[in-house]
Amino acid sequence: MTLRFPDLAVPSYPLEEIWEDPAIRSDFEAGYEQTRARYTRQRKTWGLTWEALRDADKERLESFWRSTLGGSASFLWTHPLDGTSHAVRFVSVPRIRKTLPGRWAAELQLREV
Repeated sequence: MTLRFPDLAVPSYPLEEIWEDPAIRSDFEAGYEQTRARYTRQRKTWGLTWEALRDADKERLESFWRSTLGGSASFLWTHPLDGTSHAVRFVSVPRIRKTLPGRWAAELQLREV
């Protein structure tokens, strides 16, 4: 069974996209730098933020976190702007805080597997 990220409200802007640096760098005393590829794959990490998730969306996100065994399982996530699907994992525990009655702010990061 393939897990899919829950259908939540569209994240707030900015939608953060971080490219992983696949290079290893070694500096030398004379000012030279030697580089080589650590690996050939270049993964992306996405930072998603919601400023006003409704209670139901917050509950879906929490339930999904639990179903991925606290972020250890991979799942499919659809990019909200271009509609492409990516196999990802949670980078860390989502940060969720109550902002208003019935509203939650949430932040999380997803990284390609």
